[in-house]
Amino acid sequence: MSARFLWLAIVAVCCAALAGVWPALAAAAAVIQGRVVDDQGRPVAGAVVSAYDSANVRRPADFASPPTGSDGAYRLVVPPGVYWLVAAVRRAGGSAGPLQFGDRHSGDPVRLKVQAAAVKERDFTVLDLRSAARRYAKKNEDLVTVTGQVVDGQGRPVAGAYVLADRRPQIRDFPQYLSGWTGTDGRFVLYLRPDTYRLAASLAWPPPPGTALPVVLDCRSPQSDLRLPLTDPAAPAQAPSAIPGQAIPGQGS
Repeated sequence: MSARFLWLAIVAVCCAALAGVWPALAAAAAVIQGRVVDDQGRPVAGAVVSAYDSANVRRPADFASPPTGSDGAYRLVVPPGVYWLVAAVRRAGGSAGPLQFGDRHSGDPVRLKVQAAAVKERDFTVLDLRSAARRYAKKNEDLVTVTGQVVDGQGRPVAGAYVLADRRPQIRDFPQYLSGWTGTDGRFVLYLRPDTYRLAASLAWPPPPGTALPVVLDCRSPQSDLRLPLTDPAAPAQAPSAIPGQAIPGQGS
């Protein structure tokens, strides 16, 4: 038997095997579909819905839909299983990497279990950080308002930053509170439940676990005109500092 004949025979066997397996695989696939809309219910074009096989969504997706069209519709074909889904619109395109100023996101991942040959419907609403903060404030009328400005080392306003607040000195998974993106004036607004918080300002999104929150602020009453220095999101934990005019709990008045 010649080598060429043997090679053709192997190819024929493989094709025959695939012909029998592929229809079975296709029949077992599940479909996740729906629409991506904004906070006014209008369809969003250019959104990508990503599916992950674990709750860790800080990595490339296991499956991603093509970008939505003008009707906001998406469709994902996946093997049966449990997935965590998010939708995002990235100004730079693509479906992976940290969110940037102006990007929109659906928020916490949605857990969805799909069976073989099933069709699941799931819609998503995408917001930028500023819109998300406003929506959260409307749902929680008892929150304290904290306003101020993010500045760099020379005291100049920083655009495209955001402020995160947490009761813990470091971020373990995700911050408890977020502001929207700052504009060219560096201004931010936070809506917090009355308590004492650790704050930081960052340009990187999302904040990695272990991000230090060096500023301590008593937020039992509204605070305004704070000047918050931009914090390196990868900086190690450091001794807390107080916003001017605010005391660090346990360190005097």
